Amino acid sequence: MFVRTLLLAGGLLGAVPAFAGPGNAVFDVSIDGTTFVLSERDIMGPEDILAGDTFVVTGTIFAGGTIPEGGTVDAPSTFGPDEPGGIGTWICRGSFVASFADIMAGTAPIALVTTQVFKFDDGRVLVTEGEEGAAVVTRTVTGGTVGNAVVVGAGTQTIIGINETGVENLRFDLALVNRSIASP
Repeated sequence: MFVRTLLLAGGLLGAVPAFAGPGNAVFDVSIDGTTFVLSERDIMGPEDILAGDTFVVTGTIFAGGTIPEGGTVDAPSTFGPDEPGGIGTWICRGSFVASFADIMAGTAPIALVTTQVFKFDDGRVLVTEGEEGAAVVTRTVTGGTVGNAVVVGAGTQTIIGINETGVENLRFDLALVNRSIASP
């Protein structure tokens, strides 16, 4: 996996298919910051975020290696969720497990816990769970469907840059295992 990630980072493999079934799945997500909605509690700004506050945000899924690495808050990547070539929709819901003050002070190594749903245009679906708060985090694939197969697995989510909507572009590298129960 390290060699494949290294080759992708160096642009030597180019775009790779998202996944065809059990095995290794690599795909990118460009989050759309304009879709970010916090819970209905009276939150006037980020400084009002407390542990327990919830949110939802969406983005566009692309084949792995499609989104170029780079982009910061001050100089964002021009690659965003509206670029052509998307292969699905990403939906993320989550809860803050620390206050904004603690996150900004660096005293909260884990900022959020999230559930992410990957809805591919061809009908495949994956669902992951995990913590957020670092450049690279581990995600657990709690389930998904690929044709007649039911898959589970685990892997990494890596921040590869910030886009013009003010949030992250991500790369996912997941190992999927077929957990289908054979019919009698």
